[in-house]
Amino acid sequence: MQDDFQPMAIAELIDRAIHVYKKSFVTQLAFAAVLGIAYSILALILGMILTAVISYFAIAALSMAIMGAGASIANSFASMVFITIIIVTPIVFLWLALSSAGHISISRQALYGHKIRISLGEIFRLSGRVFCTLIALAIVSIPVLLIPFAILTVHSSVVAIRLGNTWVTITIFIFAIGYALYLNIFSLAIAVSVFEKKTFFRALFRSWELIKGEFWKIAGMRLLWMLIIGVISMTLFGVLGLVSGLTQVVTNMDTFMTAMILFYVGIGSTVAAFAIMPLDGIFHATLYFNQRIKRDGLDIEIKLARLQA
Repeated sequence: MQDDFQPMAIAELIDRAIHVYKKSFVTQLAFAAVLGIAYSILALILGMILTAVISYFAIAALSMAIMGAGASIANSFASMVFITIIIVTPIVFLWLALSSAGHISISRQALYGHKIRISLGEIFRLSGRVFCTLIALAIVSIPVLLIPFAILTVHSSVVAIRLGNTWVTITIFIFAIGYALYLNIFSLAIAVSVFEKKTFFRALFRSWELIKGEFWKIAGMRLLWMLIIGVISMTLFGVLGLVSGLTQVVTNMDTFMTAMILFYVGIGSTVAAFAIMPLDGIFHATLYFNQRIKRDGLDIEIKLARLQA
């Protein structure tokens, strides 16, 4: 492998990300498993709460329907959606913050050549920064996300008459591509929150500073990495699904043996999901590392720190 502290081309960057993944695999997998199990328990509790909330508003809406209160039904439904968003959004953001902070923090240790370990105190501290950055990302996304709804609302009658659903589909597809390119500007914001003491809009501005001048190159690298993750995911889950399907097709197999094979397939699927989880954080940590070397002389900073140590 090349010198640890040299700017990398696309193939070298992907190779470095894979090297970081292999070097920190056990720690990354352990963290993903702990976080995944905790999230599953939390999701179960959250599901029970949401079921109770939805049931309450459904009963209220049914009662209003019997009494013929149409406007009240709409208000009840809107309240149900609003409360669901209020409950779910912070939980999702918290999970994303913990996951990103943990996997990028572990990747940083591998990139810097430090001893790889899980420091829960550091991860919780970093996740606070990441959480605030995610809120900033949500805020800057709101105006962009409102554009297609405004277009479809203004032109809905004409579109429905002339082109039906085709125009709507094309609009959504074009918008999805545009939105993905827009988010590419802020693709290093979470890594900035972990590596530097920046958060909220400062992390977003810093991401743009690191990407500026290489927007399309970085967008292409991220797309290529997404395709690699997609191929890995389809391969792993395709093999496990094939094993599961063959197990159920074989009719002469003992029931106990069938149950055991399906049990191990389930375990394999869970492990595969946990193994794939760190890949996004690892790549963006490596990409951030590369941009800092090229723009800020991070390689010199790290070498001096090692000499002092």
